[in-house]
Amino acid sequence: MNPDICSLFSNDSVLVCYLTDELGETVESITCRESGSREDVTVTLSGESVVLQRVSLINQGFVVVEISDDETTCITDPIPFCFVETLLLCAPDGTDIECKVTEFDCQACVNCQNGEFLSLDIFFDVCLSVQTVVDTVFELPISFCVPRKEIEQPPCTFKIPNQCPTTFSEDSTERKQVQPEVNEILNLPAPQPTPSQQQEVACVSATKVYDWVVSQNSFRITRNQADITFQCFPCEVDLFVPADIFCTNVISGRVVCATIPIEGAEVTLSGSPDLVLYDMNPVTTDENGYFDVNVEIPEDTEATNVTIMAEAIVRSVVASASTETVVECPEDPCGIDLFAPATITCDDFMDGRVRCNGRLIEGALVTFDSNAPGIVTFEPPQIETDSLGDYFTGVRITNGTAPQTVTLIASTTVEGQMVSDSVDVTVNCPFDACILTINVPQLIDCMAVITGNISCNGMGIEGAEIFFSDFPEDVVTYEPNPAISDINGDFTTTIMVPEGTSLTDIDVEATTTVQGQMVEANFGTQIICLPEECPCKFRIRPRGSRTRATVELTQNGMVTFLDGIINLSAIQCFRIVPGCNPDVDDFSVVFRTDQEVIRFVQGRRLDIECESNTFARVHGTATAEGNVLNGLFDVTIELSITAPDIGVWTVSATDNMGNTFFTSFVQRVSRSTFIGDCDDAPN
Repeated sequence: MNPDICSLFSNDSVLVCYLTDELGETVESITCRESGSREDVTVTLSGESVVLQRVSLINQGFVVVEISDDETTCITDPIPFCFVETLLLCAPDGTDIECKVTEFDCQACVNCQNGEFLSLDIFFDVCLSVQTVVDTVFELPISFCVPRKEIEQPPCTFKIPNQCPTTFSEDSTERKQVQPEVNEILNLPAPQPTPSQQQEVACVSATKVYDWVVSQNSFRITRNQADITFQCFPCEVDLFVPADIFCTNVISGRVVCATIPIEGAEVTLSGSPDLVLYDMNPVTTDENGYFDVNVEIPEDTEATNVTIMAEAIVRSVVASASTETVVECPEDPCGIDLFAPATITCDDFMDGRVRCNGRLIEGALVTFDSNAPGIVTFEPPQIETDSLGDYFTGVRITNGTAPQTVTLIASTTVEGQMVSDSVDVTVNCPFDACILTINVPQLIDCMAVITGNISCNGMGIEGAEIFFSDFPEDVVTYEPNPAISDINGDFTTTIMVPEGTSLTDIDVEATTTVQGQMVEANFGTQIICLPEECPCKFRIRPRGSRTRATVELTQNGMVTFLDGIINLSAIQCFRIVPGCNPDVDDFSVVFRTDQEVIRFVQGRRLDIECESNTFARVHGTATAEGNVLNGLFDVTIELSITAPDIGVWTVSATDNMGNTFFTSFVQRVSRSTFIGDCDDAPN
């Protein structure tokens, strides 16, 4: 509760405390009344024994604590307080106690630890005026005023308008006489009282004070954070929009007044340009202030920059937020992408992705072919797409092939449609090239043995070091790595799949250097090992959509640096209630300068990692689009939160052709950012 109160308190804020009633309306005083029965107490005053009475007084009221800075004001609900004052007074039976507050002051203190609001201390100073009184009758001798002598004065005449005859008689219109009532006006002598008039006695009712004391009291009350509720202004909409929306996705957010979630707020969504369709609009926030909306992009929508806006009216005040995204939905509802190096010498691999209307297709059987079947072979020649819609295969060029251009083809049937894609590459493999072969199972369940051979001119090479890697990177491990070839050039290693890996396609690559030649072999395979899809959950995004960043870019071995604007988002296994949802799997990155555009879209995880609420990492694959990079990339996004709302963001990406993308920057995290275990839920 109230997690931002400490930030507000430390931000040069003003903290005040004042009296209110139970509804929070400002009042001038507190309630003071006698409690219980009086007790006689014998005390010695000025050497004499005197019987006084012990009187208990209960003082009650409400206070409100207000914290404010230049932008936000938070006030507590009315906080009740009560203290008992005990006094020795002359208060015999029949007397009453009158008590009132003559001065009141309160001061508040917010207690925070490590940025977390723990409690609120309120210090009181109260000055009481207490009297013991009784209503009594006093007998007083008095002198009565003597009536003055009647004054003879000429009458002042006037005529009254006629009245209704049934109500007033005709006599009501007769002349009236008005006489002055002050003797002094006419300078007349005052009449003298008679002796009998001077002997009158009057009885007067009055209050008699038996005792009167003034008492000053200081006391403190403490309220834990669970017992305190702050109502904060202004109210805000936190909006979480993926950096890229490919055909369908989810927009979510929260309505809060500072840190207080608002239930039942109607949030209206809009876009500029108006390309986004919402499954409900407006949408109503739940008991925790959250809302989410499924969105759809019309087919045949090219990549377009769109500003998403959300607006809610809370307490007669408009709260709004906006952020930028890129939306697209290709015209072809189903398609297959094929990516391969521009040049293949003896051995390499190619990869791709199958999709339908923005959905990544698992289990599509992809067949590989070329226009030069005697020159090109594929390992394997067929493979199914994994849960990310990805596929990989090794490409081997026949030994003795002179440089030439060939066409590589990938095709599949998905949802009744035959789709294919092709790329032209330059291939070659000299006669004297050494040959490296590997034998990899088509499906690896947690662990498998890989065998192979290295030979030159038909002779096995002993003692060669064979190194193993895979794309996407860091998915599996090998033992040993490197493997050492025996006298026949044979070698063996064991591939191990991390527990918790869902069905994933990878390319296994083996490389070695013999006789001054770099030799490699590739094989596409699938891996799986009892998936634990959601070890944690998170939703991360930088605050704002125009964060500056510098990107280190590698293309064809050349390194360049680009300065521009970056926008990214990642949402993994996230639910707003305890529990994880493995179907939530999306990350995207959009970077642009005045001339260059780099986008990593349709990001799907291979693995995720969280540490407490300060670190999140997603590693997976995404498709690169734009005018700089294209193809399937291995992508890692990391966020390390170093302060309550400051994060260090790192994005790295690489493809199978040595192209890389890297950036690291510092930026505030969005208010909707959350990192936690599956059992956790946002406040």
